[in-house]
Amino acid sequence: MNADTACLLLHGFGGSPFEMEPLLPLLTELGCTVELPTLPGHDSSIEEFRRTFFKDWLGYAEKRFHLLSRHHKNVIPIGFSMGGSIALILAAKYDPIGVVSLAAPLRLNPSFSCNLRTAWLFFLPLLQYLRPVIPRHPSKPESRAIAPYRGYEGASYLPQLYSLAKGLAELREMLPDIQCPALLMHDTGDRAACPGAALAIARKTKSQELTLVYTRIGEQITSHHMLTTHRETRDRVATEVHAFVTRVLSNLHKR
Repeated sequence: MNADTACLLLHGFGGSPFEMEPLLPLLTELGCTVELPTLPGHDSSIEEFRRTFFKDWLGYAEKRFHLLSRHHKNVIPIGFSMGGSIALILAAKYDPIGVVSLAAPLRLNPSFSCNLRTAWLFFLPLLQYLRPVIPRHPSKPESRAIAPYRGYEGASYLPQLYSLAKGLAELREMLPDIQCPALLMHDTGDRAACPGAALAIARKTKSQELTLVYTRIGEQITSHHMLTTHRETRDRVATEVHAFVTRVLSNLHKR
C-alpha cells in the first residue's frame, strides 16, 4: 500500500474528469489516493465557463495540491492536455516526487507545419475583443465513438483561450525549474496540441529521470489528441502511468 501518496488527476481545457477516469483502476491498485477535481467553470454551463480563466484553473489545481499535501507525504500531479500543462507548473513550483504530462501544449500559436487550420490563433489577442465566441462544428459521432469526450463543443471561447495562451507562456519560462522524475506522452499525429511540445518539454526540463513516449494512432478520423480515452491509446497510457508511478515509489522507498 502507498497510503502516503496521492495522485492529482487534472483534465483539459473545456473538458471534465471523465477524461482521466481510465487511469483510476491501475492507480488505486497501487494503493494511492486518487483525486479527480473538476476545474472551475467546467462540466457545468457555458455561462460558468466564460466567467473563468487560466488563473482560476491553475489556482484551483494548486489548492487541491496543497490540500492533498496536508494528508499525504507525496502528491503526484498527472494531467491531460491543459491539465498536463498545469501539472508541469505544479512540478516547477513545488518539486513533487514525480509528474505526468499527457498531450500537453506549450503554446497555442501554431507553426503552419503543425496545424494550418488554426492559423487564426496568431490573431487571438485582438480577436478575443472583436469576436469573443467563434462557432465551430462539434466532433462527429464516429469520432466520439473512437475517442470519447465529455465537455464543451460547438464554439471557441477566445478570452478563455487567450488566458490559456498566457499561462502557457509562463510555463515555458518555468520548464528549467522542473527537476523531478517526469513521464511525457504525446501522439505523433496530434492536431490539437503540436506533437513537438513533448520533445521541447523534455529538452528544457532538468529532470534526471525522464520518460518520453510517443504513440502513433492509425485512424484518420479524430484529432489524435484524446490519449486517455482513445481506443488505440487508453490502455497504453494507463499502463505507462502505472509503470511510472510504480518506479517513482520504488525509487523513493530505496532511499
